[in-house]
Amino acid sequence: MPDLPDEIRKEDDRPGDPKGPNLGDWSDIPGMYSTQAPFALFGWTVFRYNGYIYAYYGGIPMRLTEIHWHVFSQPDGIVWEFNGNEVIVGGIRCEKH
Repeated sequence: MPDLPDEIRKEDDRPGDPKGPNLGDWSDIPGMYSTQAPFALFGWTVFRYNGYIYAYYGGIPMRLTEIHWHVFSQPDGIVWEFNGNEVIVGGIRCEKH
């Protein structure tokens, strides 16, 4: 798991907050995902922390909220759809490594 800066931990997971659902069917979600865009390779690390699923990119971890089975939303509304060895993030297909 990437180290989470203290300010992120305080913002998203305050001491005494209840743990997230940490569902067993999330076991195939954590991992590295990437896609080749026209000018760069984009990649995310997806992991569990405090009972939640987080996506980590560019030094900023963000908590994802499950809205349907294996379908999550990030805080700004972009949807992540996990399906085995891939995830579709805002309509962009990324492969799991």
